[in-house]
Amino acid sequence: MVMAWSAVRKKLTPVFVALGVSCLGAVAQDYPSRPITVVVPFPGGGTTDLVPRILQDGMAATLGQSLVIENRTGASGTPGSLSVARAQPDGYTILSTVAPTHSMNMFMQKNFPYDPVTSFTPIILLASTPMFLTVHPSLPVKTLEELIAHARANPGKLVFGSAGPGTGQHIMGELIKKKANVDMVHLPYRGTGPMMADLLSGQFPVGFATPTAVLAPAEAGRLRIIAVTDTKRLSYMPNVPTMNETMQGMEFISWMGMFAPPGTPRAIVDKINAAANKELNSPRVITRLREQGVDPIGGTPEDLLAYMKKDIERWRIDIPLAGIEPQ
Repeated sequence: MVMAWSAVRKKLTPVFVALGVSCLGAVAQDYPSRPITVVVPFPGGGTTDLVPRILQDGMAATLGQSLVIENRTGASGTPGSLSVARAQPDGYTILSTVAPTHSMNMFMQKNFPYDPVTSFTPIILLASTPMFLTVHPSLPVKTLEELIAHARANPGKLVFGSAGPGTGQHIMGELIKKKANVDMVHLPYRGTGPMMADLLSGQFPVGFATPTAVLAPAEAGRLRIIAVTDTKRLSYMPNVPTMNETMQGMEFISWMGMFAPPGTPRAIVDKINAAANKELNSPRVITRLREQGVDPIGGTPEDLLAYMKKDIERWRIDIPLAGIEPQ
């Protein structure tokens, strides 16, 4: 009598599972044996791209294999992130990203294609950074109060740029509009780099960006910084007020983290985590990051997961408050 396939499958499934676990264990033990692709889901020129490049060489030396950074851009980082969620869980394709892809986009994009919590394996919380509210020098405002007054006097004429729909820059601009009851026009770009290029050339007058993007132009007089989104004034720019000093609830600290595809063996995750932690505690790396206004963090995969979950709950409330509907 021929055994029914369902019965055969039941007998073979534990064998296949055992073989799979054994293979993954062997892969983890030998990892890494070839270069690792680090996907950055935004263009070059911004903090999202800068941080993994600062860590790149040191992590490669620790892991014994090169890290190849690949920018896969578009749709506020969602497609690039999704490509990692769908990658093989072997540690050779990982994601280095920022808050929007894992705590904001899900509330602003219709048919969002992944669950930030279940579609990835957290590796490490890399760093955090505030944003600066900046204006082109041609705009006659020097404070947030003056910006709001100018917007009220020119309804529908003042344009603010962002790195794309759903980014922190976009949300903060919309929160200004909502809380101050002003009408400004949002101009989205495909990344901070292109946005900053047009802001600096005067194509539009208002934009949020990280210290990496704005400190040098501001020092050269090509931009005017009028506020920071941190919870307190920065030690290296004590004369720049926080947005909260004028308008409550306007803090924004962008975080950066590394993720692997779901199902990546913990042994592989731990190797990457240890290499990243080693760099984040290196005086050389700490100095380079802080020169760019970035605070290194580090820690365990569980630390990243907890931080991300808390951020998701914040934006679950604040994004509808900003009047942003899923597109």
